[in-house]
Amino acid sequence: MSWILKNNGKILEDICLDPQTVEEEVLINGAIILDSYLKSVTLIRGLGMNTDRLHRPVNVVANEIVANIHDQFEQYEPRAILGEITVDASNVQGMMDITVEIMGVKKG
Repeated sequence: MSWILKNNGKILEDICLDPQTVEEEVLINGAIILDSYLKSVTLIRGLGMNTDRLHRPVNVVANEIVANIHDQFEQYEPRAILGEITVDASNVQGMMDITVEIMGVKKG
């Protein structure tokens, strides 16, 4: 089973914040990683998306964003088995849509 996390501004609204399983914990933590900005979380200043890439063309920074996501998950949610990560800036509002596929969860 796999899950898709979309950074669409409503990511935490779409996820149950009362986890009953390890899989739900991993999804919550992944959503928090994608919905947070670097240095914005008290006591965990390294958590979140790097905003240094804002206002630069997506085709230039897409690989950096994907690498940042891999680094964030490796450090803050290593139980997630990541699949495809896509960065798209073709929406009408000019914001980047980031999609992260979680292929599974490492047990133990």
